[in-house]
Amino acid sequence: MDEKMETSYETIAEKLKKQLGYKVGILSSVNLNHATPAAFYAHQPSRNNYYEIGQELIASDFDYFAGGGLKKTTGNIVGIRIVEEADDVMLITDTGTIIRLNVAGISVLGRSTQGVTLMRTNEGKVVSIEKISEKEEE
Repeated sequence: MDEKMETSYETIAEKLKKQLGYKVGILSSVNLNHATPAAFYAHQPSRNNYYEIGQELIASDFDYFAGGGLKKTTGNIVGIRIVEEADDVMLITDTGTIIRLNVAGISVLGRSTQGVTLMRTNEGKVVSIEKISEKEEE
């Protein structure tokens, strides 16, 4: 954004993705919606707009994100994967429960647009999430 917080600019990472077709990944030891990694994909007037920065992360169409989670969420985030409707996701708990879901069957918005719950556990917690695509299974 410019100094008046009115005009947003395309980032170098966005230019590489859009103009040259590069694959872009963001790897950070801090929260993914922290100002430092967000500088590659977000266009918010304030670094404190954590939710909006998180929305821009999802909309960025970048290929990979890994980091310390997200700030100011409504629940714990185990992982973030960029998926397509034909993909499946696999959730794994620390007690060994595994569930596989087709992405097309997952609701895009939950209550208050704060995300959706994919798996509730009576014991243990979800510790891993992985994307499974048709290409990987062939």
